[in-house]
Amino acid sequence: YKAFYKIISQSNIAMQNIESSKGQISDAIRNEAIGECHFMRGMAYYFLVSNWGAVPVVYDNIAQLGDSVQRNTIESVWQFIIRDFQTAVNDLPVTAYQSWRVNKWSAKAMLAKMYLTVSGLDKTEGNRDQNDLDSAKILAGDVVHNSGMTLDPSYYDLFTSASNNSANNNPESLFSLEWMPYSN
Repeated sequence: YKAFYKIISQSNIAMQNIESSKGQISDAIRNEAIGECHFMRGMAYYFLVSNWGAVPVVYDNIAQLGDSVQRNTIESVWQFIIRDFQTAVNDLPVTAYQSWRVNKWSAKAMLAKMYLTVSGLDKTEGNRDQNDLDSAKILAGDVVHNSGMTLDPSYYDLFTSASNNSANNNPESLFSLEWMPYSN
């Protein structure tokens, strides 16, 4: 729980610092950095709402510092997540300048996942929101057909180090959490 709010706090601070650096960096780099912040904040809120339900949404660490932080409704947290990923889709480049960074395809894939999840919220079994399903289908189809990503030829190898490169990714990774051994 705390680790996700640290990601959110870091994303918020980074966005504020990037916005205040106008003129010092190019618009392309600024947009990419802000897109990455929205992507990471969206992921953090995805894990929070998926595991704990209604959680507080912190979008400005300083402005909300004195506020009594209240839990948002589950629906409003999901709306916030979707807006973050929509911004990431708009701001991130098709190809990231480093292979291990997120790009437009990473954001589209996660946005598709969010629409798919939201399509069934508060619905009875077997019923989903068709607009959300259609959005998920369009986004996922775009990623499958246009991203240039490929499936790993060996499903078995996905669970071994055989298909992972030095960045702990495989040919089908659009986004993955990177794990490192802990040492004192």
